[in-house]
Amino acid sequence: MGDHQRTMLQHIDILEEQVLSLDQEIQERMKPVKNQVSLVDSIPGVAERARK
Repeated sequence: MGDHQRTMLQHIDILEEQVLSLDQEIQERMKPVKNQVSLVDSIPGVAERARK
C-alpha cells in the first residue's frame, strides 16, 4: 500500500469518527422530542435516516 492510499484510509477513519460523533449529538438533541419522532417514524416510507 502506498502513502497516498494510507493517507486516504486515515482520512476515511477520521470522517467515520466524525459521523459517529455527530450521530450521538443528534440523538442527544432529539431526546426532548422522542415521542414526536416516534410518531413521524410510524409513517410508512419514513425511516430514521429520512428524518435526519
